[in-house]
Amino acid sequence: MGPGYRTFAGMMICMFFAVSLMILAGLAYIFNSWFSLAIVTSAPFVLLFSYWFFVPESPRWLLSYNRVEEAEVIIQKIAKWNNKDIPDHLWKGLSK
Repeated sequence: MGPGYRTFAGMMICMFFAVSLMILAGLAYIFNSWFSLAIVTSAPFVLLFSYWFFVPESPRWLLSYNRVEEAEVIIQKIAKWNNKDIPDHLWKGLSK
């Protein structure tokens, strides 16, 4: 991220934190029990955690750990999704 955007990014983080605290106050008003509030605030985590099983590793990460075959499979899936063909010279470069 360039230096010109760092201040904006920092301010956006603070803004999202402040908005989330306001939402939490509203949820605490609606759910009087701490247990029900804990369940409600944990529900988004459960949904996001389930994505861990469906989202593949990035090809870049796999290649950095010499897992070339797995990276090739993911690159082929990405190319198929985008209706593109992979050039032959790319496969030669991956095996290096």
